[in-house]
Amino acid sequence: MPKNEITLGAKIELKKRNSRNRENAEGIRTYYSKVLDISDAEEGTVVKASMPIFEGHVVPLSIGEEYDIYFSVGGNIIESTCKVAGRSKEANIYVMDLLVTGELRRVQRREFYRMPCDIAAAVQIINEWQAIAYERTHEWKDALTDNARESSTGKIIDLSGGGLRMRATTHYDKDEWVKITFDICCNDKKQTLEILGKVIASYLTENNRSIYETRVQFKALSKERKETIIKYIFQEQRRIQQKSRG
Repeated sequence: MPKNEITLGAKIELKKRNSRNRENAEGIRTYYSKVLDISDAEEGTVVKASMPIFEGHVVPLSIGEEYDIYFSVGGNIIESTCKVAGRSKEANIYVMDLLVTGELRRVQRREFYRMPCDIAAAVQIINEWQAIAYERTHEWKDALTDNARESSTGKIIDLSGGGLRMRATTHYDKDEWVKITFDICCNDKKQTLEILGKVIASYLTENNRSIYETRVQFKALSKERKETIIKYIFQEQRRIQQKSRG
């Protein structure tokens, strides 16, 4: 696959090499960035990218470290491997050079694609015992949330079959359990989804220091519920494409 399929501004996700094979892979941190420039070097293709930010702080990835890299280009995911080849600061922005070390290939992973959206959500923090009880029954019985905190509100800004990203004025702790409730319309039928999630990261946004961006991974999601979310994403994609064609 030619490198020109990767576009400036494309979103990047980085995971430490071989983390998917580790027993504790869920605890492996994912770093988020975007493509600033693409160039050729003697060693291969070099992608200049913004240094990732975690919990409001720049994370200087170590030179020489190797990562699995995923580029989000339109509705496609392009996968490869890379190595951090350099770090610098340009126009007050911390950047890094990522040397692509593997073949660029398009992957078909329905759960991976994150659809941009704007969906109101109610978020309730629950404890580990309540989460375990839900994982066993897949039912939100009243007793599960009797002692839970009051719900707060947020906006889901992207959604996938495996999790979501939202913005809110509330900060959530990493590994905190949450019950997220939101509405979607699938097959012309409105559905209210109540989903168990675990907080992956929560940090202040760059443009508004009073708003937190939080990433949540779905847990104990039934096959039926997952398929409903994926079907909704595909329907929204088709609707947007049809609208753009006029």
